[in-house]
Amino acid sequence: MTIGVGVEGPSDFVFWNKVLRKSFSADVKFDIWNMKSCGRLIHEASRLLNTFRDARYEAGFLLLDYDAVPGPGSPCPAAVMDLFEDVVRTEATRPLPERYFFVCVAIRGLEAWYLADDSAVMSLIPGLEYTAPTDTGSLRGDTLQRFWKQSHGKSFQKIEFARSIGSRFDPGVAAEHSRSFRHFWERLNTKAGHTIKTPDSSQR
Repeated sequence: MTIGVGVEGPSDFVFWNKVLRKSFSADVKFDIWNMKSCGRLIHEASRLLNTFRDARYEAGFLLLDYDAVPGPGSPCPAAVMDLFEDVVRTEATRPLPERYFFVCVAIRGLEAWYLADDSAVMSLIPGLEYTAPTDTGSLRGDTLQRFWKQSHGKSFQKIEFARSIGSRFDPGVAAEHSRSFRHFWERLNTKAGHTIKTPDSSQR
């Protein structure tokens, strides 16, 4: 079984290569596409849908950062669907049992999903005392970069951090502290042949 995943950029690519391959058995494979920007990911969504279908993949996922969505300020997560072509909107809004293509929005971005696993974050930032809030989507500003600069006194390297945290990241923990991550992770597990039950699950 193979699942296709479209992501925005290189840090997303290295992170998901680590997380997905360690979180599932060897019979579940992932074809991860780095689309270089949020705008291109949206623009190329229908091509990805067709590519994944032609390759007979089990499902396709697009992962977008809420704060990176193009336009005059980020729209609400539901309104992100309006940015896609009709064929993508149709496929990504089918009832869950029939759905092949999923659009998942990280609130407020991939950083908030990192921050949902406080142990993983603290393992990479010496001296940091941090407890993940109920939902990391409530965090504002460049929280992770601020933590890094306070500890290291130097600029934050997104790709290197993504690679390092990917090895430590626990999706089960993150699902408890990010509703948008849980939304994605439940759907991915269902398509991969697993079922996870977490509080506040929905059929959106």
